[in-house]
Amino acid sequence: LDTYNKCIQIEPNQILVYKDLGDLYYSLGRYAEAEKNYDIYLGKADVSIDDKERYAIILFFNKKYNESAKVLEDVLKQNKETNQGVLLRIRGYIAYETEDYKTGLNYMNKFFQVQNPNRIIASDYFYNGRLLEKNNMPAQAMESYKKALAMDSTKTEIYENLASISSDSKMHPQAIQYYEKMIANGADKVSVNYKIGNEAYSQGRIYSDRNDSLLNLKKKKLAEYNDSTVVRDSMRYWYQRADSAYTVVNRLSPDYPGAYLLKGRMDNFLDPDVERNEAKDSYEKALALFLKEPERYKGKIIECYRYLAWYNYRNSERAVSTDKQLAEQLKNNAKDYYAKILELDPNDTIAKKVIEQLNQSGKQPSKK
Repeated sequence: LDTYNKCIQIEPNQILVYKDLGDLYYSLGRYAEAEKNYDIYLGKADVSIDDKERYAIILFFNKKYNESAKVLEDVLKQNKETNQGVLLRIRGYIAYETEDYKTGLNYMNKFFQVQNPNRIIASDYFYNGRLLEKNNMPAQAMESYKKALAMDSTKTEIYENLASISSDSKMHPQAIQYYEKMIANGADKVSVNYKIGNEAYSQGRIYSDRNDSLLNLKKKKLAEYNDSTVVRDSMRYWYQRADSAYTVVNRLSPDYPGAYLLKGRMDNFLDPDVERNEAKDSYEKALALFLKEPERYKGKIIECYRYLAWYNYRNSERAVSTDKQLAEQLKNNAKDYYAKILELDPNDTIAKKVIEQLNQSGKQPSKK
């Protein structure tokens, strides 16, 4: 770069130096400077088709998609025998970036027909996968993404797209595997572990729904059911996986309220009879952060209050036989939390009903 710039200072009219500088900046990924030098070169020289193709690619990387498409069309008009593969590749990329997904897929289909297989690169399969996904062809998109990864396994955005398709298809364990590969390739551990937690939670919900269905069949005497079945064990396993992922998020980012909330839900699922304090601790930490923006997090604040109310009431029941004063204090704590819910939502029928029950001696509030 220093040598070329000295050449220009000595003799500004050395046109080919601008082209060489543009190519060098392009190879370094400095596309704005590459474009600047190509602008000078193209304005003064008798340029080739290859030069215009390179310029179109530089414009594409500078996100000047319409300008890039215009140059490519000009190339095609000048020489219909030009490298169709390069033209179709960039036009397909541009169509994706400008949200013309159907046209983009047509370009990429033609590209793969004419391009020498030895000159196909990872980004070709990546853009093709994105276009297939946008055209509601998830299975084909996954195959294209996998081909891209076979050529470059370090691209974390490809793993993320595969995870997203897997999640949409309710293949949550596969989504987790792709997110784990993202972390192995340097992706942000906080955001990706949060997504892993969500996938594990969703898989746990699948088993939870199955568990409820089997219990319903048992209730109707249509099937036998044992609490120690694989379904229930699987449900607990995935909730524990979710809990572990949210714990990582909380450790790495103590001010991430959503992870505390979701960890609280997982702890609640794993300890429905409130025998431990993990869920309470998580909900309290989430609540402290949500209260910094009460208008924004109103619904989540209510969820925290609701769990903490149940926690206090359930423990008040346990304390009745050993410490009546503590039992009364915990019961009043539960009332206070439900009263706070009504301050935020005066029409909350659950809070109204439970406060009524709590005011009547011996009545147990609805666990729900």
